[in-house]
Amino acid sequence: SAAQAWGLAVGGIVCIALLIVAGWYLAQGKFWQAAGWATNAVLGLSLFYSTHYLENTFRTSHDFARLSLVGVVENAAALLMLGAVAVLNFYGLCVRALVAAGVSTLLLYLWRPLRVKPKWSLVHLKHLLIIGAPIFAVGKLFAWWTLINSTLVLKMVGTEGMGLYSMVLIAGSTLELLPAAMTQVVYPRM
Repeated sequence: SAAQAWGLAVGGIVCIALLIVAGWYLAQGKFWQAAGWATNAVLGLSLFYSTHYLENTFRTSHDFARLSLVGVVENAAALLMLGAVAVLNFYGLCVRALVAAGVSTLLLYLWRPLRVKPKWSLVHLKHLLIIGAPIFAVGKLFAWWTLINSTLVLKMVGTEGMGLYSMVLIAGSTLELLPAAMTQVVYPRM
């Protein structure tokens, strides 16, 4: 309950802040920027609630099957929405991201194994922080390493080399699908 309240609160704050930026661009008549910021506002809320809370409630082997199915459906929705990118250009990218995140969030919510209401509890939040912060820090260090690698590649070989390196990143992420899917179940148990 405390983790859900935290995810909704932080996601809501991020969403509101980004919607304000989107509104500012909209008022200036910069529609692409407004659409991009509005999309990120919704994706920010989805990140904190869906990815950081709902996904972590799936912990058993039965949950693993459902969580994997959510990933498959999300990727299928993203693939099907490629047509929107061809037709709507940048707005299609926004629609594609929103549909994929929306489908994922909806399925995670409908199939959630823990049906609790959000409730603030500083004691429980403190407990979650003490246990989760070290695990979170290790995960973020790995993400920073990927960012540092990409920055060094761009600096050393330019945009053409970065384009070639991005193919390595895509292949790497494909090879990591199974370990990443298993991590989604093991990580919450830790």
